[in-house]
Amino acid sequence: MSIPYAQLLAEAKSELAALTWLAEQPAVAAALELAMSDETAKETAALQIVEAVREMGFAGEEPEPPTKRARTESNSTLVPPPAVQPQAVGHARCVCVVLSGMRGAGKTALCNILTQVLGGEHVHYDEITRGQKRSFPGSLKEIFKRSLQETRGWHAEAEGGSDEAKPDPLLLFIDRTHILKSQREETINTLVHFRWRQRHCRTLLVEFSHSEDVFGYDTGGQLSKRFGERHIALCEERIRNRGVAHHALRPSEKLRSVLQKEAKLAQPPSPDELRNFDGCVSLQLADSPPQQALAVIKELQDRWLNTSEDLALKVELAWQVFQRAEDQWRQTATPREQSQWRAQCRQESAQRSWACKRFNSDHKYLYKQLEQATEKADKAAEEAAAAKRKTKLKCWKLDLPEVGSKLREKGVNMETLERFQVELLTVPEGNLEEAAQEHGLSKEALEVMTDALESLEGDDTLEVTVTKIVYASSVVYCVVELPPVPHVGKVPHFMLCRDPKVEPLPLVEDLLQHPEDAVVIKETAVPVPVKGHLIMETREQIEKL
Repeated sequence: MSIPYAQLLAEAKSELAALTWLAEQPAVAAALELAMSDETAKETAALQIVEAVREMGFAGEEPEPPTKRARTESNSTLVPPPAVQPQAVGHARCVCVVLSGMRGAGKTALCNILTQVLGGEHVHYDEITRGQKRSFPGSLKEIFKRSLQETRGWHAEAEGGSDEAKPDPLLLFIDRTHILKSQREETINTLVHFRWRQRHCRTLLVEFSHSEDVFGYDTGGQLSKRFGERHIALCEERIRNRGVAHHALRPSEKLRSVLQKEAKLAQPPSPDELRNFDGCVSLQLADSPPQQALAVIKELQDRWLNTSEDLALKVELAWQVFQRAEDQWRQTATPREQSQWRAQCRQESAQRSWACKRFNSDHKYLYKQLEQATEKADKAAEEAAAAKRKTKLKCWKLDLPEVGSKLREKGVNMETLERFQVELLTVPEGNLEEAAQEHGLSKEALEVMTDALESLEGDDTLEVTVTKIVYASSVVYCVVELPPVPHVGKVPHFMLCRDPKVEPLPLVEDLLQHPEDAVVIKETAVPVPVKGHLIMETREQIEKL
């Protein structure tokens, strides 16, 4: 006699409810976590589960599920217990921040700022999959497994003490476009595999949008907000500005069409997908990365972080550090990356040249026009340089007369230099915006720095410490540590002596990063303090010297 299907289904649901309840018990949950985190501890975990079942009083009998059996009026099958949704706020063990946006939206910059300010781990899809060395889902599983191992004692720390003393969650920032359903499924399936919510871990979705995005239908027929042309244009502009520093795309004539195709194929998350997230933040694409970072930090503080500290200054500093790191990366790219970049530029130049020849049959006329345009450009550049020389200039320096006196006491005659100065900041009068762009700062930050330097002028109590001496064939630099005064130089230093016949001199940054055979760098055994005072010089004063 065969068993009816309805009865089999009812028994299966009853067993599933019982097993689910059993897995949620603290002792059993700890044993399951031990088995999943350590392959060699499965036998120990199994013994712990058996012991936990015995202590619950189920030895030799089947445990009853904690929910009552409810029957529907239409049939006699059991109704499964409703799923318990985790709380969206409160204390969390780990928080996985999933970013979703087009390439060029600013996801990498945002993740770098957040990891610098809040800590945590930046999981970069492009760096993991570059060269097809590793699969992203496999790497993601390793990262989640390691995060759960690092927070294994979270329950004991979270249960005792005040709310302020409770530990902050471990943060993971998943840097991937996530604009396709298949991409989101890989991340969501990994979270489900590790029973992320059952282990008191939470997930936050961060989306990038533009105020001019409009509603439309995607390829699957779902009505939702679509990436508009202004959205695409802003992503394109940011990719072009980053240049070779962007991990996936390079500026080219096809860049706009690539982004338009990406926007067309984008699939917004469905309601079923959104149920896997405990919170969602929508960021304005037109906002600066520091503004976006502060919005994410506020959401995390409102939900899961214990601290309520104002982190605006730390966010701004982290953004400046990220910009300078990218500038340095562009300057010190590997020869292979540089050759690829030059090859791409040559290819685009050849395409433009071919297009010009196609539409202009008279090559001589074209070359003549090009010659005239070059002459005009050179003349305009000379006029601009002359106008810049006439521009009033302010330059703040740290004058160190004590260096010359100490050298003369030791019998050293510095023939080529009479003044020893550390340059702090140079600003053209009446054009702070241009100077701020050159230094990678905001206009407001530059105004604060100039005001602070003006208030310190004439202070004789400032002191610098000599830490390194860099000897080259044409110049000798002293690298120093500055007191807490504003400055924009990458390596604070002053020139000890130089060869007047050599022009231009090598920069100290280049000598430190790429020391040749003729360069000797010596660390001072004991830091040498040197006192000086802050001065401000104009262009006329500098040219007289």
